[in-house]
Amino acid sequence: MKNILKATMFILVAILAFQCAPPDNSTTISGNIDGAANLQIFLDKVTPAAPNKSVAKADADTDGAFEMKVEDFEPGLYILRVGAQQPMLVFSGKEKDVHIRAGVRDLSIYNYNITGSKEANIYQSFMSKYPNGRIPEPEVRNFVDTTSSSMIGMFMAFTRLRVETNKPTFDKITQRFATDYPNSPYIAGYNALVEQAKQQAKEKAARDAASKIKVGEMAPDIALPSPDGKVYKLSDLKGQIVLIDFWASWCRPCRINNPALVRTYNKYKDKGFTVYSVSLDRQGQEKRWTDAIKKDNLTWPYHVSDLKFWQSAPAQTYGVKGIPKTFLLDKDGKIAAINPKGPMLDAAIDRILNKG
Repeated sequence: MKNILKATMFILVAILAFQCAPPDNSTTISGNIDGAANLQIFLDKVTPAAPNKSVAKADADTDGAFEMKVEDFEPGLYILRVGAQQPMLVFSGKEKDVHIRAGVRDLSIYNYNITGSKEANIYQSFMSKYPNGRIPEPEVRNFVDTTSSSMIGMFMAFTRLRVETNKPTFDKITQRFATDYPNSPYIAGYNALVEQAKQQAKEKAARDAASKIKVGEMAPDIALPSPDGKVYKLSDLKGQIVLIDFWASWCRPCRINNPALVRTYNKYKDKGFTVYSVSLDRQGQEKRWTDAIKKDNLTWPYHVSDLKFWQSAPAQTYGVKGIPKTFLLDKDGKIAAINPKGPMLDAAIDRILNKG
């Protein structure tokens, strides 16, 4: 009976010890890398729009063998740093035992063998086809659209494709990724990158447009409504000498300049000169805008605005950073002078008229 009791107690202690042992949530990353003897090897987590974070490190032995443990392994993009070599690895987060075998110089061209990770294998297999790192854009799009790993697809899209010219591909892979990894911090990071790309594209478009705003170039067209809702197009005024005047009712320098502008208009209006006024007033200031037109005696008909203040579309196109800002156009719609005022404006109009 005594022996039975001892045996029972031993079994209970063993069961309790087994039940109380914490689960092993770690992942082992190991390998043999020829030429990496005695080097320190790092595994870095890559996060969009943030610095990389080192999550594990190990010392390779004299044969280039190493082993590292990663606790609470997360799905994502990683870099294996071995000296100057930094190949990218993609993991689902479910891996338990990953092993890589390669020559140290082959890592950067993805010529290695890796086991224990489906995602890492998919990425390595694709990248190894392009040892020079240059992948044709159509092949990237096809890979992103067809790969079984949305993690790899997202990474390839955001590192190899331009957002502004591949929107359908980005929309599709982003939706897949959000479904597969709804709580991933990568979602916010990728969204930030998309917004950054959109802003950069917008800024580039503004720079490209501004580069065309110079004497001798055709003036970009404008089509906006007047206070009564009638749309006036700048291009409809070809054949006349036109002064584009960016102004606003709230702009004191503009209002001070208006009497001189009225004098010039009255002097040349019968000779084919007119003014196309673009107001930078905003929503809710329509009456203030129309009151200023009447009070300053701006009698020409071409008063337009999208009521978007400094976000005015034509102001963006013409690179307007301050008002008043004017552009004098010849009869062909080309820019003849930028910001002429007073006697300089009259002289510029005379030059156009004298050319016939």
